[in-house]
Amino acid sequence: RVDLVVGSLCGFVCAFHQVSGADQPFEGPEEVVSNLYCGRLGAEDGVLCVRSVACCGTQAGYAIAVGTYSGRVLVFEPILEASASTTGSGTDEAEAITSESVVGYRIYWSCHLPYPVHGISAADVDGDGMAELLVTTRRSLHIFQASVDDAVEAAKKRIVDLCK
Repeated sequence: RVDLVVGSLCGFVCAFHQVSGADQPFEGPEEVVSNLYCGRLGAEDGVLCVRSVACCGTQAGYAIAVGTYSGRVLVFEPILEASASTTGSGTDEAEAITSESVVGYRIYWSCHLPYPVHGISAADVDGDGMAELLVTTRRSLHIFQASVDDAVEAAKKRIVDLCK
């Protein structure tokens, strides 16, 4: 699955999601966040970078990471809603299909750094099998590791999913 996330200097972030088998390659935009006001600046906080990252602690398995001019790192998780539909017609047996769609986003994690955030990425830099969040500012590289509780919950979820 491919996600396209877009941010603006006006404090707005939206996401587009790949749709397989549709006329349009992407659906959206879905608003992730808007009106990112910064009291310290006394104005809208500009979004300098945004990225969709794998995140084992969220229900969807991914999150949207946002870096701002004021130095905030905001990670949003999608809110999923299950929807069911049936296939088949006439005398064919109907088959129930359950899918999940994104109905919004909520803050999952945040921090404040002393300088504007210029880049966000994710990579397994310590070889433990879980990606760390990499954040660059004009003066440094910050590496954020998932909490042990999130890792345990992700492992439990993965085991349950494999047993289904």
